[in-house]
Amino acid sequence: MIELSHSVSGGQIGTELANDEEELGYTLVAIAEAGIDDTAIADFLTTNQRREVCDLCNSIALSLADD
Repeated sequence: MIELSHSVSGGQIGTELANDEEELGYTLVAIAEAGIDDTAIADFLTTNQRREVCDLCNSIALSLADD
């Protein structure tokens, strides 16, 4: 039996997803279905990161609303 273990940080996962639109799309669906606690997520972000994430989410929402 072979056992493999690999650890990655959230930043590494985010970078990989940012470079793969298909996987990012699947991830966004999974997050939406899970019903995340956005207030809890905000606790892990700095003020600038909150603004960047908010801008991204608004951009995605506007893009999807145009369909």
